[in-house]
Amino acid sequence: MKRLRFAFLLVSLFLPGSLIAQDPLQREMRYFPFGAIAFEGFPIDAPQGYRMLDSPSAEGKIVREVPGPVTVTVVNYIERDGQRFYLTTEQQSQWWDDPSGVLWTSFSGTGRTDYIDRSEPARIARRETRDLFKIGAALTEIWEETLPVEPETAWNDAYLRAELDALLPAKILSFRLTTPPAWEATLRLFPAFDSNPERIPGPKPETYGELARALVSLPSQREVILKGDTNGETIRSVLVPNTVWATGFSEGRVQYLRTGWIDVPPMVEVSRLSPPRFTRGDPKSFRFAATRLNDTPALIDVTPGRIRGADFTDFLQIAMMGGPFGSGDEGDMNLYLQEQWNIELGSDQEVVVVAPLAEGRGAAGMLELESLSLIPSYREDLEALSAFGAQPAPDTPEANTPGWFSVLEQKVGEIPASQR
Repeated sequence: MKRLRFAFLLVSLFLPGSLIAQDPLQREMRYFPFGAIAFEGFPIDAPQGYRMLDSPSAEGKIVREVPGPVTVTVVNYIERDGQRFYLTTEQQSQWWDDPSGVLWTSFSGTGRTDYIDRSEPARIARRETRDLFKIGAALTEIWEETLPVEPETAWNDAYLRAELDALLPAKILSFRLTTPPAWEATLRLFPAFDSNPERIPGPKPETYGELARALVSLPSQREVILKGDTNGETIRSVLVPNTVWATGFSEGRVQYLRTGWIDVPPMVEVSRLSPPRFTRGDPKSFRFAATRLNDTPALIDVTPGRIRGADFTDFLQIAMMGGPFGSGDEGDMNLYLQEQWNIELGSDQEVVVVAPLAEGRGAAGMLELESLSLIPSYREDLEALSAFGAQPAPDTPEANTPGWFSVLEQKVGEIPASQR
């Protein structure tokens, strides 16, 4: 029986019950999907500025108004009557100290309200008892939604960033340079079987130990076009046809792509990257072998605009990554980590290589394809995607070019200041 993975946002599952009981707003609080980008929150571009209210309501008292254009970083939100009221990174700290003193941020002119108006709320597909990791036997609700996606996204000066609504697996169908450095890519989308359950409407269950919930997000159309106006040659080197990327959507627009290794919620199937070869000097370049859906592995050669670590960044640790490895558990873990490199691409059109530095990793459960009311035309691709997710990372590319070193044999070395 074909299966795909899903995981729950364990932050929500293990919030203290006393906290939920003390503050009814806690049950309304929604958290953005982790694992998509770093934990510092999501930037929202607000061309018309924002207001800060003393309560998450359209009737709340306006404490402060800030004119636009401006960018604000938010970490979570409450949604009421088709509007979202956000906590900024600063107000998140206030929330834990004294929720009564929190100020809520409301934006206008971002497109969020229109997006909510044309979205259909998630619906329950079925209920069943599942043996879930860390929770044990639990009644599980499987929800489904159809995520509105725009047929075309243009990354340019007019693009507005917003919080990520969902991550969908996407295969690169084609890439071409239009008028260099401008470019265009066509993406084929797949459903996300581990979408963020925070998107399920209504209050959260009061007792998480007895009820678990999973959300499946289906895209409103199968193919979308992504256009950019700069850095086309570098982006062409990574958006290789038939590679698979976790694709973040904001208000229906493509905002974010990531491939290599994703095992923190929400999880999606992506191409696996080999332990890399790299060059020394400034700038530093990387060479990966990448798995492709229904295709042989391909080489990705990239000189990234930035290099960082997953979850946290310590450039000294990155510089010390690499062989020769010892034997035993520590050596085996080092080898395992070298298969967890990532490549990211955001709306700034800067390619980022992410070294496998992480404090913790998520845990997966299983979701059966037969549990879902899927569109029939997806089934062949979904079965291939399920098998694709089980493929191991390719071997490190052969050393057929002078000046390239294997991370399994030598240290990565100092990261140039220009790429930090």
